[in-house]
Amino acid sequence: MISLTLAFLLLLNLTTGVKTTGSDGTDFVFTFTYPGPNVNVKPLSRVTETSVIVMPTFKYTSCSIQYTSVATEETIFEDNILIPWGSATEINLEYDDSLHIITMEQQNAGSLLGDETRVFLNCEDKVKVLAKIADPITGLGEMWLVPTQTMAAKNFIFSMPPSIYNQMAYFSVLPIETVLYITVNVQTFYNGILFKNETLNYDQRWGNGAQLTYYSQPDHPANATFIVTTDRLVMIQATSPLATSTSFKQNSKVPLHEDYVVSFIVPSVVNQCGSDDSNLRLISSDFTSQVFLSPTVVNPGCDKGMHTTLYSPRFNETGKSFQFGDLGYSNLSITDNFNAFITNSAIQPTYRFGGISLVSQFFGHIYHYLPSTAEYLNQPEEPVPFFTLSSQCSIEMFAEALPNFDDILIDTYPISADYTSKARYLTINHKQYVRLEVPIIGYAQHHIATQRDFTASVICKQAYGPMNAIGYTIGYNFRK
Repeated sequence: MISLTLAFLLLLNLTTGVKTTGSDGTDFVFTFTYPGPNVNVKPLSRVTETSVIVMPTFKYTSCSIQYTSVATEETIFEDNILIPWGSATEINLEYDDSLHIITMEQQNAGSLLGDETRVFLNCEDKVKVLAKIADPITGLGEMWLVPTQTMAAKNFIFSMPPSIYNQMAYFSVLPIETVLYITVNVQTFYNGILFKNETLNYDQRWGNGAQLTYYSQPDHPANATFIVTTDRLVMIQATSPLATSTSFKQNSKVPLHEDYVVSFIVPSVVNQCGSDDSNLRLISSDFTSQVFLSPTVVNPGCDKGMHTTLYSPRFNETGKSFQFGDLGYSNLSITDNFNAFITNSAIQPTYRFGGISLVSQFFGHIYHYLPSTAEYLNQPEEPVPFFTLSSQCSIEMFAEALPNFDDILIDTYPISADYTSKARYLTINHKQYVRLEVPIIGYAQHHIATQRDFTASVICKQAYGPMNAIGYTIGYNFRK
């Protein structure tokens, strides 16, 4: 058997060092996908909408969009789309042209080389981009942050959130180039043991090539981890179409409230021997059941165990320590209303999974990247845009605590005392942090302006149905 430790040593082309790239940018690639009829999911109705939401970060701009029609296989290209500053522009795509149905075989894991699925968006100036899929008939919808192509990489290690059917999930490998061939290696681990190792070489040229979707559907409950290496820069978009935080088991007597969730995966980076650079992340249990910590990669020869320390009001002074092995699937259950955790590896991508809590269960699920404090937004000169649905949305914000909240403005207004009075505080290593939750109304773009470093997520309850939620982080500065 090959362990994850050995697999890590095979990633010889990983880059080292720390650079920062923001999730906003000018060039983007993403896709719209949904499982086929051979998977036990609700089929989408004909009123399903797919769209791209574009928000300029500091000035008006123009964009172009290009994708291949599912129905006709012809290239659709639209140029000079004007994007005014101060309001979001939603680019609606035709359902028959943009939504790709993924037909997964009945096996534990496998690859699918299908038609061109990529959507390319290119803008003249920096923007924030969200992708959205919505079907009010089946009560399904999702909206996720699309990071800029400057975050593209060749190496990824990640786990997927739990699913109603064991660990059913899939991810799309999206090359940022449209020329030449690409080689992709995917290693699938179940419970830390290599289950499948597959290498594919295929044509990624626009109009000629195929696109890779890789899926996992084990026949027993298992912790699934993927190691993906490529010889060209790619983005990876992960989908869990039946995500649930209730149970892995099909025959559970507890109701399984599944939901369709999508998130981009951030790349893996080598951590240097002897580095004491740790990273801190803040989270609450309000919309979170677990956080998933991707395995870190340490240079060969390093003897450094990976561990994290969890802080909460219950054990605030010393924290509670957790040791990580090389199993590649490390998750923490979040049960307190304000938590912080520090990992001893400088760059360890972490994902938040949860939803809307009701009587010790979650329904309407969310899944997105959770930035560390070193990756917080810092734009004192420019407000940060974000987008919400028409109702039942809120912004959850974490930041360093200051004596008052006068410097935080949402849509140019200070936060009401009704919400600042409910702020929660947690002190970590002699530094105090604050959590705020503020309801936001209106199907529109909004802004946060503040002098302090912060992270924030949009959470919308019952987005397109009673068991559906959307949640995404509004941006981050990824340490690459």
